[in-house]
Amino acid sequence: MTQSKILLVLTLVIIGVFSRWLPHPANFTAVGAVALLAGSSLKNRGLALILPFIILVLSDLVLGSHALMVYVYLGFVLVTLLGFLIPDKNVFQKSQIFKISGLALSSSLMFFLVTNFGVWRSGGIYPQTEAGLIECFMMGLPFLKNQIAGDLFFSSFLFSAYELLGRRWLLTSAEAQKSLS
Repeated sequence: MTQSKILLVLTLVIIGVFSRWLPHPANFTAVGAVALLAGSSLKNRGLALILPFIILVLSDLVLGSHALMVYVYLGFVLVTLLGFLIPDKNVFQKSQIFKISGLALSSSLMFFLVTNFGVWRSGGIYPQTEAGLIECFMMGLPFLKNQIAGDLFFSSFLFSAYELLGRRWLLTSAEAQKSLS
């Protein structure tokens, strides 16, 4: 992996970790957007898939652990898989804007379904019935609203920053390395 890709990965980890550490509305973090961008931009699919784990583990060292971590981690791995559907090309093309926005929204919904199912499945709050599952999803709607807002905001920011700064810098860096060899 080139130094520029390493720098990109480290930057994404830092953004993801700090977005969880800094005060924020519940579920309004950059982790989903980082997972989408990693899935889209990193050719090493394994690295793209473990990037959310790295962010979550590092931030959870400060935030602490909880019984639903497996669902949270699984939710972000699934978001990364959605990122594989975004071609790594100019994000300012109309089709790319719609695709990224649609997948950011889809990632919010998928994360909501996975984590709220986990809350219900844990059996501690809601009865293990269909009505209990529906109630669990209904009570999670305020978190979904924040998740959607965060995923759309951070996806817009990160994909735009990657296009304007990252990709151009990565290409310039790669061209410079070729000319030196």
